[in-house]
Amino acid sequence: MSPANEESIHQKLEELITAVCRREQTYLVARYIFHGVQQKLGAKAAGIRRIDDELETYMLDNYKCPQLAINIQLLLSGLVVGGGNSAVDAAASIIQEEYAATGDVASLYNEYHGAVVSGKLAPPVNILRNGCVLHPIIEQVFGHLWDMTVQKLRPELANIYIWLIAYAALCSNEPIDEATKDTATRY
Repeated sequence: MSPANEESIHQKLEELITAVCRREQTYLVARYIFHGVQQKLGAKAAGIRRIDDELETYMLDNYKCPQLAINIQLLLSGLVVGGGNSAVDAAASIIQEEYAATGDVASLYNEYHGAVVSGKLAPPVNILRNGCVLHPIIEQVFGHLWDMTVQKLRPELANIYIWLIAYAALCSNEPIDEATKDTATRY
């Protein structure tokens, strides 16, 4: 057994990723297994979560296949694109178009903010945190600062976009308590 230093961990991760990401089927099976282990271990699954994140990042970076990665992520969360959940459909649309259209952002806001206000279970935050979803939202808000071709966001929509960015950055998938709900609904 090799020592557990960052270099050896990175080397073993590369070997695993190369083997798993060779085909879509092995990628799907690996993500399913890692998801099941994470569910069983809960908070103790930080190492598995890291491997799972590395697999997803590798798939996104090397295969330029965000639709596959997000669809698998959604399926593992119990959600299906076209299954009637507007947050899932909006996220899929943003990924496919690589642009955060106002209607898609409004759908995401209604799902997440509506869940916070009503106390219902929100869609998994990892959908919103996915870089292929969050990056276009950030581009819409702040893109005009570094790229003159990006149009400035309409001021009346800025709060919606910024609320989603903040939610993605600050929230976990844990159920929301009354004190947090009170703070989150003010904005």
